[in-house]
Amino acid sequence: MGYCEEHKVTYATYLLCGEAEDWWRFAGQTLPQEGGYIQWETFKAIFLGNYFPRDLKKQKAKEFLELKKGNMTVEEYAAKFQELMKYWPHYWHGDGEEDLCSQFENGLRSDIRAAVSIFQLTDLPILVSKSRIFEANTRKKTVDTRGAGPVRHDRRPLKFSKRPYLGSNNSQSTGH
Repeated sequence: MGYCEEHKVTYATYLLCGEAEDWWRFAGQTLPQEGGYIQWETFKAIFLGNYFPRDLKKQKAKEFLELKKGNMTVEEYAAKFQELMKYWPHYWHGDGEEDLCSQFENGLRSDIRAAVSIFQLTDLPILVSKSRIFEANTRKKTVDTRGAGPVRHDRRPLKFSKRPYLGSNNSQSTGH
């Protein structure tokens, strides 16, 4: 939000409530101060260490790496993927876009993966968009093909006259 370094901790701790607020009352008095204020990185490390321990980070990273689309729609899968990708270390380095795309593709259903992988996309929003489009088109084809054309429900054979393409009136008018 563009705050000065010396105001970040003050603004962030103002938003704490309940147990976190109680924790801060004690921790705020014990954290080292540099230049008359607590450094943002120091606060972040202590806060996350207390409320988001290392084992939980590892668990979330594993959940991210094992995420599969399964019965979710592409939309739901993309939302879950983006929720969990912040726990994957490559996400923080900024050079992992290609790896993110590869990870996203690997979690897709095989038919969607086959359709989008040929484009070798390295931009996650475009990959998600193309996957959604393919899924929507596939759904439309499935619906259209089931309901297309007349359906005969009884099993009796159709009875045709000798020339089913001509009506009874047509045979007289054509001289046949």
